[in-house]
Amino acid sequence: MELQRTKGVSDLTYDRALKVLGGEDKVIEAVAVQGYYALLAMVMNTARTPLPEGRTPPLPLFRAESERTAGATALVGRLIGRATRARRPGSPRLHVAGVDAQRGSTT
Repeated sequence: MELQRTKGVSDLTYDRALKVLGGEDKVIEAVAVQGYYALLAMVMNTARTPLPEGRTPPLPLFRAESERTAGATALVGRLIGRATRARRPGSPRLHVAGVDAQRGSTT
């Protein structure tokens, strides 16, 4: 899991893997197998490889990042639209985290 998240491992994890797997060559082989598995998963997900006939997925179907974030993007767009419509003439266009977006100054 650490390797997947950080694209590397800590010294502690590496030392544990050496002891458990029985040598550096086995650690490198385990990393290579994990990397190959990740590559195949990415290729199959991107290509939308179907399941064999008659099989059901063991997990919920993959949703693309754009599908997951579409609702949030629409909400942010609506909020910005409201803020822009509600502003008074001469006021900054958008006030976010203390920054005057129109003038570029900090408030």
